[in-house]
Amino acid sequence: MKLKLFLLLSVFFAFNCYGGWTIITDDIDGNSYYIDTNSINKRDGFVYYWELVDYVEKNQSGDMSDKAYYQGSCEQSRVKLLSVTYYNKPMANGAQKKHIPSNPIWDFPLYESSVGGYLLNFVCNWVK
Repeated sequence: MKLKLFLLLSVFFAFNCYGGWTIITDDIDGNSYYIDTNSINKRDGFVYYWELVDYVEKNQSGDMSDKAYYQGSCEQSRVKLLSVTYYNKPMANGAQKKHIPSNPIWDFPLYESSVGGYLLNFVCNWVK
């Protein structure tokens, strides 16, 4: 049964990849969330990964997408934003505005029912 589920999910993700990005979920506003599964790694008890958000419409700053790098703790269900780049076109294309927090802080607890919690749960299961 587990093998069948694994194969089904593998096929699903293979057909929903965009240049290394795997679509994970959409939020209630229709924004799409992707994870670069090639970037997922675990070191020193933390997971690290790239997330891309493709907005349905431009935000107040005129951005259509962003790409963020996170450090996550699977045990404590929390993440820390290490950097984010905003783009004026979908799928992290177009003009860029990069932001690196000077003192990144932990965002927690992330509930599995939230988009952030769902994404972290996906990443944590990926590294198991």
